[in-house]
Amino acid sequence: MMRPLRWAAVAALLVGCAEAIEPPGPSPQTPEVPKQEDPGFKQEPGDEVPEFEHPNPVVPPDPRLLGRLTVQQLQRSIPVIAGTDLAGDPIEWTAIINGREVNAFAFGAYGKALGRTDNFGEITEPNLAVSPLYVKFADDMARQVCEKMAAADADKAPGDRNLFKFVPYGDEGTANTDQIHQNLKYLKLRFLGDKTDDAGVADLKELYTGIATASDEVAGWKAVCVALFLTPSFHVY
Repeated sequence: MMRPLRWAAVAALLVGCAEAIEPPGPSPQTPEVPKQEDPGFKQEPGDEVPEFEHPNPVVPPDPRLLGRLTVQQLQRSIPVIAGTDLAGDPIEWTAIINGREVNAFAFGAYGKALGRTDNFGEITEPNLAVSPLYVKFADDMARQVCEKMAAADADKAPGDRNLFKFVPYGDEGTANTDQIHQNLKYLKLRFLGDKTDDAGVADLKELYTGIATASDEVAGWKAVCVALFLTPSFHVY
């Protein structure tokens, strides 16, 4: 209500100023303009405008193409997933090169073979092909890192573990079905970012039960760890 009153006051002020400047005189007769019919749409009383039914929009598929992680991205991902080793250092995939233990993703180790770019301009575009050599190195990485994760968890409290977080380890006893499902769902979320239910880990459960025994459940969890590292969704985005 304030806006119409405001403009009315402004109009009154303008009219008052105009009258003060020009003395009043006889008002000229404005010729009357005959009314013209609007040639546009004219709604008669009682007419109803029909409602238009919009069809459901068709959402196009996501045009984003899948891409493989670069070597640098893989190198940064491993410590985030694997955690720390017995010395408290980040777990990494390592190799012995010229008598020295180095990160295996380094350009001077296996990085060049995996398609890594270098800092000196020799290779400027990453090779993101999933070649047999890449798959072989991925398998080597998974097995070594999972061994390190299992070894590191041996001296950690259950809440601090990264592989055996919700299941007994070693002489702590045997895991029940609920604990197995909980640990499998946790690992799938940790490795792949996939929050799922019991049905979503059925394949991992089958893998675990096919390898684990009552006297050696650790082997089953190592197999699950390797399988998650080798899952295609771990390597693509």
